[in-house]
Amino acid sequence: MPPGFAMTAHVRIPGWAVGATVNGAADTNGTLVAAACAAGKTCVAVHLLTTIRVEHGWGVLGEPAA
Repeated sequence: MPPGFAMTAHVRIPGWAVGATVNGAADTNGTLVAAACAAGKTCVAVHLLTTIRVEHGWGVLGEPAA
């Protein structure tokens, strides 16, 4: 790449990720987030938080367990 080249990386936040962050900024689940990448070496920190839930049933018929 030529000197001084910069680009943008796009990070997909999955729909199941609740409270996700990209480079410390909160982002909405189910979206595509642009992360600027400067010339040289760039690190993009992605944190995807999950929730564990127990349901009785299957698919759309599932009900949260008490």
